Amino acid sequence: MKLLVAGITTIASLLFAHASVAEDFQVPVDDSFVEGGLNIQGYGKVYRFMIGILDDKTQIFVCGVGIFPDASSAYGARRITQRAGVTLNGKVILRGLSFFARAPKGADLKKQKATCRGTGVTPPKGKATFGISWPSGAIRF
Repeated sequence: MKLLVAGITTIASLLFAHASVAEDFQVPVDDSFVEGGLNIQGYGKVYRFMIGILDDKTQIFVCGVGIFPDASSAYGARRITQRAGVTLNGKVILRGLSFFARAPKGADLKKQKATCRGTGVTPPKGKATFGISWPSGAIRF
């Protein structure tokens, strides 16, 4: 009987964990999005992106689309975006920007669709300051 109860508990926890993970979705880039970029000394701008923050009153969603303008630095820049984080009032609420949609080289980012991912964080009451926390250290290109 103990095995059956343990098995049901495990299955229930797996189902609950799967149900709480929301799917990514896409939205068109609009005027609420902000343009950003990642510059590396010696390489210049290695990543350009548009980022937007959405909130459906239950959680905050981070949306983005980006371009790696130079193939020779794309590998290193991609590794940096994987370790970057989105911050809310100085606290990291989402790790990694690699889910951002990828636009073709030379495309106008303002005319693209952005991929959005839920953070699981409830929108704060009062002031909300968002930022991007870039990783420190060396990256091999």
